[in-house]
Amino acid sequence: MDSSKDTFDTGFLTVSPNSGWAGTWGTWVVTYTVGAAGVASGGGIQVALPERWHQWWRNSGRRLQSVDPTAPFYVTAHTDRTGVRLHYEVLDASEGEYAKAYRRNVGYPPGSRYSWTVQVTVSEGELRAGDTINVVYGDMSQGGRGFTPPLWTGSSERVRAAVDTAGDREFALLPDGALPLLSNEPGPPVELFIVLESRTVVGTPARVRMVALDEFHNPVPAPETAVYLVVETGAATLPPNPIKLGDNVTWGCRELEITPTEEGVLRLRGTSNDGRLYGLSNPSKVVAAATGADGVPVGGVYWGDIHSHSQYSWDGTGTRDDHYRYARYASLLDIYSATDHNDRRSMSQDDWQMNVAYTEKWNEPGVFATILGYEASFGAPWGHHNVYYRGGEGPLHYQDEENPEEIWQRGEQDNLAGKMFTIPHHTGGFARPGSGVKHDWSIHDPGFRPSIEIYSSHGLSEEYAPDHPISMDVSDFTFNGPGDPGNYTVDAWLAGLKLGVIGSSDNHGAQPGKEGYGTMAVWAPALTREAAFDAIRGRRTYGSTGSRIYLEFAVNGEDMGGETTVAAGQPVHVRVEALGTGPLRWIHILRADLDRPDEGFSIVHQEWFPGNGAPLDFRLDWTDDSPPARAVYYVRVRQRDLVHGRVAQVWSSPVWVSRV
Repeated sequence: MDSSKDTFDTGFLTVSPNSGWAGTWGTWVVTYTVGAAGVASGGGIQVALPERWHQWWRNSGRRLQSVDPTAPFYVTAHTDRTGVRLHYEVLDASEGEYAKAYRRNVGYPPGSRYSWTVQVTVSEGELRAGDTINVVYGDMSQGGRGFTPPLWTGSSERVRAAVDTAGDREFALLPDGALPLLSNEPGPPVELFIVLESRTVVGTPARVRMVALDEFHNPVPAPETAVYLVVETGAATLPPNPIKLGDNVTWGCRELEITPTEEGVLRLRGTSNDGRLYGLSNPSKVVAAATGADGVPVGGVYWGDIHSHSQYSWDGTGTRDDHYRYARYASLLDIYSATDHNDRRSMSQDDWQMNVAYTEKWNEPGVFATILGYEASFGAPWGHHNVYYRGGEGPLHYQDEENPEEIWQRGEQDNLAGKMFTIPHHTGGFARPGSGVKHDWSIHDPGFRPSIEIYSSHGLSEEYAPDHPISMDVSDFTFNGPGDPGNYTVDAWLAGLKLGVIGSSDNHGAQPGKEGYGTMAVWAPALTREAAFDAIRGRRTYGSTGSRIYLEFAVNGEDMGGETTVAAGQPVHVRVEALGTGPLRWIHILRADLDRPDEGFSIVHQEWFPGNGAPLDFRLDWTDDSPPARAVYYVRVRQRDLVHGRVAQVWSSPVWVSRV
């Protein structure tokens, strides 16, 4: 707040308290102090908390209400001037806990689904300079529970207000200097999140990252917390204990190096010095050499989320720095792309250039690879797609300018083959049940659409499975779906499309890569944006609910995403290696006969691990003695235990096999 706030003729705001703790109930009072212009009868103010403060589960705007004093999120207003009466209301008020309507907002952006504006009108009398109006969020005076800050933390943001001093219904925005900042702090840490590189080499230093998280997955800077790190499985040289966690600069993340000393599976365990925090790392497959027998780099397995939205999307919140910072230091990703909507109400060309700049700012080859992209939310028969560029530059085209077919045609005309591609997402939740097939898989360009998002925070897009524990309507993100058969990944494969798979979160609240919401694993020779882009384009990927299960899958020696042949009368050999973050429940090998697509996919081999004896790791060699002439195979692996209340599962990209 500007120290010369008394110079604002139209008044200024304060807020008390000026911060909150994620998920903690309380009361917040926004006070408007009237400026020299006063407020005439019929005039008033409009006040809006930062949009993030109203974001709720299922990508909704949590209801704010002024009608039921005994219910949560009750808002009131009063003044200290005797003889003055106020009328207050929540504009665009709606019923129900999960509000998804587009509502007016004070200032920028002009509106979104998280906008809740309180309008206070002087219905009798007038206000003079120095008088105050108090807007009370979470008034508990009549038995209400109060109000909570957002569940997700991030940068401090301003409370917004507009004032009508003359009573002519013309509201003028207060300048930033007259507006207070409101911050939200994480709660106490409840878990230690430890991430190892998923593929490491004997004798070569490897990166380990650790961060403390609260119950809502917010990072908790805790430089005073010391962690004792030990080897759980495998063998490695570790730095001396104890190890301090990071500070505010890295959102509490601490990065260090360890050195694997023998082949096998390496896992680390960390415990805080006070015993309150515990974490077990993901598995790392330790190999003898970084190159194969032919001298070609084998590459690493890198984890990413390339689908999320910031405040530059009409249905997103959080600054771009918040998104990149969370991806880098909280969800501990290797690869990230911010994909804000390309509709005109979300992103201007200036905003796009800012996105280009942020993508470049956060890119750090070998450490954190950022990919430039945006979302184009088309209707039938294409569905929603994200557009990605290989380099640090690329144009923004609005979705009312071109459809996916025209995007691909432009790519050909502009010589963007290998430099741009599109990926469809949440195909299983694109349409409500009973609305039919909304994706025409015959509309396709293999040069510009190499992959499909098989899972996100919306839920499952693998296949039509309404009773699946992570189907579309079971998630805490969406109300759509599960859509009808014909809209899913397996339907695209059965239609002849050769698509790899990814998982990504489609997060709208500055928590990309949050566990349980969808991530992708990328097999790439190096951690750079170009190598990651090429690997996705080459279908060298698999999708995950978020758990960093290590997966290898090959058919006749051809790795996931590839194509191979088999001689007539010869069998097909399938190899699977799964290293879990917890005990495994099952491994499925699925196959379809592309000459009989109506028969769909079937589980041709299954490994089931009952009870407490389930292994953490499993290697499988299986032979298909009667392969079809044209077949497609893929693997899915599920763990026994839920992770943060969700199924932990991965899906491979397929391998296509043809008889010769």
